[in-house]
Amino acid sequence: MQKVLGGFVRTYAFDELSNDNVRDGTMTIEYDDERSDTHPITVLILENADNTSETGDYIVAHTENLSRYGGDLIVRPYFSTFAIKIQQYIVAYEPFRPNYIQAIHREPFFSADGRLSESWRNRMRSFIQLLHYAAKRKITHGSLSDPTSYVTCREDLKIISVGRRARGKYVVGKDMEDLMALISTQFPPSLTNDEWGTLKKLLLSQTMRDPVRVHAYHTYYCRDWLAAALRHPTLLGTTEEILECFVHLHSDAMGLDDITGEKARFSNRIYKDYQQFRSYFRRDVTNDAVDNEYDFRTNGVVPFDGVYKALFTFTHSSYMVLKEDPRYPKTMNDFVYNDRDSYWSPNYGSRFIYINVLRLVQNLIKHGVQQDPRFNNQDYLLAEIKTRFKHFMYACYTLLNMREDWITKITRNPYK
Repeated sequence: MQKVLGGFVRTYAFDELSNDNVRDGTMTIEYDDERSDTHPITVLILENADNTSETGDYIVAHTENLSRYGGDLIVRPYFSTFAIKIQQYIVAYEPFRPNYIQAIHREPFFSADGRLSESWRNRMRSFIQLLHYAAKRKITHGSLSDPTSYVTCREDLKIISVGRRARGKYVVGKDMEDLMALISTQFPPSLTNDEWGTLKKLLLSQTMRDPVRVHAYHTYYCRDWLAAALRHPTLLGTTEEILECFVHLHSDAMGLDDITGEKARFSNRIYKDYQQFRSYFRRDVTNDAVDNEYDFRTNGVVPFDGVYKALFTFTHSSYMVLKEDPRYPKTMNDFVYNDRDSYWSPNYGSRFIYINVLRLVQNLIKHGVQQDPRFNNQDYLLAEIKTRFKHFMYACYTLLNMREDWITKITRNPYK
């Protein structure tokens, strides 16, 4: 007898003639005071290679281990046993409906404004927390890319079969890859949604591959995997939270190390990965003179009058912070490191315009209301930032929190 729900399973029954691998049934629980109660169950038949006692034990043990941390996502298993009449192992769960397509598509993935919907935002936060706790316990679900792992239970989307495919083996990063694959397949618009794309890029990065690692660096409030993932602006629920995230990105970027060229690599990575932001450049700097007009004003990204003129005037020389080496030509594509003298090609600073966009947004959030009373409305302020700069702030958050992907060994390639 196995103890569940405060008692012991005395008997269980389900439709043994059905050909379905998920079947409804009942179990009778007997208590110490000799009372007994009958409870509904849903039985999962373990077939083929999964038809082993070890698989059933993995599912029950791993699910129970995680249920206290991610219980809002997991269907609770009661027991696993060998069903003699059908000669197969089964797992008895709390009742669920195996209508996975309806379960996955119960709510829209994006809201009308293109943001991740509230239901999926909360669900993704729960998935991230669950995968973090699972990694701490060396548990891999193993089949989150399989739609049949998703069911309707307690009138919401839940997952079953924890550990069924992994069979006790922990594989770093597999569950997040599988989850992203499922979302891409089930929600094709996610493939072209820029804000979602920045979150996906972060979660699938090498920096974030291990959900239990502690970063060797930290940004304003992201010292570990869980914080970095949950505080991505795509997953924040209120305008106030998103603006708070944005306002700290400039100081995070300025905290990058100049001596090893981290600011250069950050800027080059934006240039490489997000081609739509290249319109912030007017032209390459090809002469020795500092070009004070070399900024995004001439491209019409923002109107350089009124509020923006008061908030931000770009001075190129202010950010030529590394030592110049006259032996190197000043062209944008020359990004050369001199091993002997520790000099970087100076003109990489041309791309500091990206960091200056972060400064402009910071000033807009902090001081915009002093120039235009409409910025006292945070929703208006966020709409202005997203209208002018699209998903730029989201992309910067991602790159600042996956820096081990782009801060590499010394290189002569300007995009490494």
